[in-house]
Amino acid sequence: MPWGSERILAGLTMNFQAWYRDQNPISTSNFTNAITLVFL
Repeated sequence: MPWGSERILAGLTMNFQAWYRDQNPISTSNFTNAITLVFL
């Protein structure tokens, strides 16, 4: 999926997850839990 506008159609499934840096106590990288959206 390109960054920009996207058509949302019935039955479309999209997955989202974020990446972030953590300083606890050393610098490391982590991912959030993923979510799935299903458009009806």
